[in-house]
Amino acid sequence: MNRFPMNTLLRLATVGCFLALAALPLSAQATELKYDHRVAGDRALAIHLGPIFPEAFQSPSGSFASTNLSVGGTLGIDLDFYLNDSFRLGGSLRGKATSSPNKFTLFMVPITFRASYEFKWDHFSFPLGLGAGFSFTNFRTSTSFDPMLMPTLGAAWNMNSSWSFGVDAAEWIVFQPYFSGGTVPTSDSRIAYFADVTLGATYHF
Repeated sequence: MNRFPMNTLLRLATVGCFLALAALPLSAQATELKYDHRVAGDRALAIHLGPIFPEAFQSPSGSFASTNLSVGGTLGIDLDFYLNDSFRLGGSLRGKATSSPNKFTLFMVPITFRASYEFKWDHFSFPLGLGAGFSFTNFRTSTSFDPMLMPTLGAAWNMNSSWSFGVDAAEWIVFQPYFSGGTVPTSDSRIAYFADVTLGATYHF
C-alpha cells in the first residue's frame, strides 16, 4: 500500500495552519460587520424630519383643553457621544411650525440635552432617551423662553458601521409658567403637549 511521504504530510499541515491563521481576521471582520459595536468616544450625528401633532394644553388646575393648532412639521439635528457600547450623552436642536385657525403660526425651537440607552438586536438598535432644556417660542408678537422635557424612543437599522436609518418618536412637554406679580396672571400658566414622529438618518464617526 502506498503511503504519503512524511515531508508531504508536513507540507499539508503547514498549509492548513496558514489557512487557519488567515481565516481568523476574516472571521473577526464578519463578526464586526454583523454586530454593530460602539466604543467610548464614538459620535453619532442624526437628522430628523417629519410631522408634529399638537395634543393638548394643561391648566394649573389640571384640566386639559384643545390646542386648536394644525398638524405641523419638524426638522431636527442631534449629536451624541457614546460613553460605552450602549449609553450615550448628547444634545438636540429642533424646530417646528404649526398654525392656528386664524392662520397665525406658532414657531418653537427646542434646545435639549439628553441621555440615551440603546437596546441592540442583530443589525437593529432601539434607543430610549430623556432630554431636558428650553424652547424658544414665538406666536404673533409674543416670545418666550420656556423649560421643557422631551422623552424619546426609536428604532434603527444599522446598514453598516457608519450609517443607520430609522424612525423616532418624541413627546414635547413645554412649560409656560407665569408667576404672581407679573403682567400675566398665574391662571394663564400652561403646559403644552406635542408629539412628533420622524424619519432619520444617523452618521457614526
